[in-house]
Amino acid sequence: MKLIKDKLFVLVFMILGGMLAFAETLPPEYQAPPRTEQERRDEKKNLVVKEVNTDAKGKRQWMDHLTVWNEYGYKIEEIEYAVYGQKERVTFEYDENWKCIREDVYNDKNKRYRIRKFEYNEDGRKKIQYNYNPDGKLFSTKIFEYSYSSDSPSAQLKNPPRNDQERREIRKNLVIKEINTDAKGKRQWMDHLTVWNEQGYKIEDIEYAVYGQKERTTYEYDENWVCVRENVYNDKNKLYRIRKFDYNTEGKKKVQYNYNPDGKLYSTKVYDYSFKD
Repeated sequence: MKLIKDKLFVLVFMILGGMLAFAETLPPEYQAPPRTEQERRDEKKNLVVKEVNTDAKGKRQWMDHLTVWNEYGYKIEEIEYAVYGQKERVTFEYDENWKCIREDVYNDKNKRYRIRKFEYNEDGRKKIQYNYNPDGKLFSTKIFEYSYSSDSPSAQLKNPPRNDQERREIRKNLVIKEINTDAKGKRQWMDHLTVWNEQGYKIEDIEYAVYGQKERTTYEYDENWVCVRENVYNDKNKLYRIRKFDYNTEGKKKVQYNYNPDGKLYSTKVYDYSFKD
């Protein structure tokens, strides 16, 4: 009898261990009910994310990005670095309802050179972006145009999404065009095009310049809809960068591997998550 009990204990232990190991491989949305906007906000209170690059030989290391959230979980600063130091810094300002209404953009000398202000539509999505010079003179506006590549019930969602599932629903078959117009209304050009698939996951993102495509990125996912690869194409639509990712047990990015088109690793990026006191 004791032998049977021991065998049953071992069997149950193995099953539970396997279930826990499987759960750890899944991103947060597969481990728990959809998070509300407040839960997502709580995760970011006083969060600081550092993205640090290291070359393939491990001989050179440099900061790539620094992002800071405040005590309420709203992003207040984002800095992009180059090997020589700061490349661009953006600060974020909010209204009394914590809607971002202004971004101040600083150059590599930490001198402000752009101001962006925003208007929103009824469902909380950006409607218009006004771009100003540091002296307050308007030089262009950007219109955000939302459409769907096929009939989708998500188009009927009129209020801001309340949780992860609604956020995913509103993105099913979504296409966003961002169109710039100069201050005089005489010249218009595409700025960005972003496309989501029928499951609500981003599959393509194109950045434009006045001459046409500047850079295009496509996204690949595993069976759990975790992004595992990005393919980056240049202005000639030729592949020139490949990014692959590892994630931690919370579903956040842990390591980004950067490859040349021939598959040769040229650098890695490590994501460091910490919290301000």
